[in-house]
Amino acid sequence: MSDLDDQIKMEMRLRALEYFVSKVNVSVILALPLSDAEIDRGLEKLASDAEQQVFAGLDAAWSDHVSAEWSAAVRRLIEMQKDLLALARQATR
Repeated sequence: MSDLDDQIKMEMRLRALEYFVSKVNVSVILALPLSDAEIDRGLEKLASDAEQQVFAGLDAAWSDHVSAEWSAAVRRLIEMQKDLLALARQATR
């Protein structure tokens, strides 16, 4: 296999894990007695908390870079969960 094949395989594995985590989290969220507004506020709080994450032991430039990547990754998961929640809500209406 080429390096590109390996990179694609790793990326797809990561995406599959993100999807799985999002599906499980949405299942848990939907089982809770929460309003849509409470769910949305909770997801936004997760995103906000991710933006405040600090990675100690890195120089300032790397810390900023890693923090931005972390925040973007968490935001991507939250957006995926919002999309899955919207689909689930449509299915029950």
